[in-house]
Amino acid sequence: SVFASLLDADESAEPAERAQRAVGALPETLRPLAPLLDLVLGIELPDSEQSKALQGERRTLSRRRLLLRVLAEAASEPLLIGIDDGHWLDSASWALMQELAGQELPICILLATRPGAGLAPEFDELLTEPTTQRISLAPLDPGESVAIARERLAVTDLPQPVAELITEKAGGNPLFTEELAYALRDTGMIEIDSGRCGIAAGHDLATLALPDTIEGIIGSRIDRLEPQPELVLKIASAVGLTFAPEVIHDVYPLREERGQIDYSLDTLVRRDLTVRVPPQPSVAYSFRHPLTREVAYNRMLFSQRRELHRELAGWFETRFADHLDPVFATLAHHWSRAGDADKGCHYLELASQQALNNGLSREAANLGLRAAELLGERLPREPESVRAMIAQTMGSIAELMSGRGVQSIADLPPAADPGKASAIEALLRVGPALFVSQQPELFVLVGLRNFLLTLEYGTTPSTPGVVAIYAMILRALDADARQAFELASLAEQLAERDSPALRAYAGFVNHWFVKHWSEPIGPDLDRMRENAVHGFRHGDVMFGCFNSAGHVVQLEASGAALADVIIAGTAATEEIAGRVRS
Repeated sequence: SVFASLLDADESAEPAERAQRAVGALPETLRPLAPLLDLVLGIELPDSEQSKALQGERRTLSRRRLLLRVLAEAASEPLLIGIDDGHWLDSASWALMQELAGQELPICILLATRPGAGLAPEFDELLTEPTTQRISLAPLDPGESVAIARERLAVTDLPQPVAELITEKAGGNPLFTEELAYALRDTGMIEIDSGRCGIAAGHDLATLALPDTIEGIIGSRIDRLEPQPELVLKIASAVGLTFAPEVIHDVYPLREERGQIDYSLDTLVRRDLTVRVPPQPSVAYSFRHPLTREVAYNRMLFSQRRELHRELAGWFETRFADHLDPVFATLAHHWSRAGDADKGCHYLELASQQALNNGLSREAANLGLRAAELLGERLPREPESVRAMIAQTMGSIAELMSGRGVQSIADLPPAADPGKASAIEALLRVGPALFVSQQPELFVLVGLRNFLLTLEYGTTPSTPGVVAIYAMILRALDADARQAFELASLAEQLAERDSPALRAYAGFVNHWFVKHWSEPIGPDLDRMRENAVHGFRHGDVMFGCFNSAGHVVQLEASGAALADVIIAGTAATEEIAGRVRS
């Protein structure tokens, strides 16, 4: 990675050595902040006193500032940074590039991305920067296509008919050019000897039937593999873009053939379907291109894929049994593809919470929404569709609440459909990530949808949170705060009656977003303090922290003496410190 190179933390070294190198490469004044590099370099360093005090959003911002300092130190002379596949960048990387764009540093970032790849909003914002130059790449010209084909085949020249076939069929697409060259080699249509290429005797290019798409060409090459290398490639496609030999060995279904797996892995490299990853503490391989993996994966039957993902999920659970945190997202992927919605949803929610704790709120929201989708709640993402569904959902709620008072919600029957109950819980969990990632319309839709599901199917342990969020939304949409206050108060009562674990959640929403519009702050200040204690006691660390901090803010807003605010703020800081990370 970029920062591994800048900090001399060679990815081929052992983790302890990499951590030592990274710390040593930092200026002495920045070394106490080295633990903030954990997510960037994949290393573990115990928190220093300075880094321990940085939690939540402060930790995220401090990590970004540290990385900017690292870049500034490296830019003592002009620096060029190349980033390929920019469409896969996470929100933290985009935020770093945005901030870097505003710095006056001699750094040029060359970012390559696919057209129409659904890039993050920050990409469009970066395009407006005066220092940004956008270059759209045109198709390769015939000479460039032939040069790529020669390089991939390791030959000095191509016969004219071969060159014409490749340039005409590939249409200037670099990947298509490569795959056509490999396909001609794999079919035996061309022969290569000592760097010279010729058309094989007895073959006529005019009679050769090659697929017209890149996927078809890749598929034809896979079909020419021997049975074991083909099966190894398919198993690898389910593992991921990069894979270790040991996982292939352990899940390979034919035990008697496992001794030949290394030979099959070498075959895939020789056939230019995979590559060896640069030396690491252990050997690893990667697909030459994501499309190769996709084609290999799609050549398996659905039932085969499902069973394979089940095997892989079990392998990762066993291998990382003592420390599952690094593989939450991996387990979510495999259990979801295995058709186990409960386990898939469980790990998606854990991965979502982990991402939110690490400052990746957009990724956290996406993971949470995927969990809801597994449980049958697929919500639109396009703004126009979101707005249309908001209007539709509000209409449905108005019909169901017509002639009913707020207190009638307390008398709803329990939900009899466990699937719907789980979906309601999943939607409630994703709310904070949507709020923090500043996706207000999607946040509103999730809150409204959850309230509608509760009215339609009955109450669940999540009902106090659902009602509280609906009250918050209603307060934002309706100038009359009375109904929102009545709903938020009911949410707190329901939490105390039915779901004590949600008291901190419902209480915070009421006191922070709703109640102060209808009631004075002062008389009820102790309530937020109590909700904080209750949250910590029931394991709701996030809303325990929110209530603890909110109590200090409202204490100041109520006109309390400065000394009292400082005492409360100091106590809240000590209470929150270290409790908001996974």
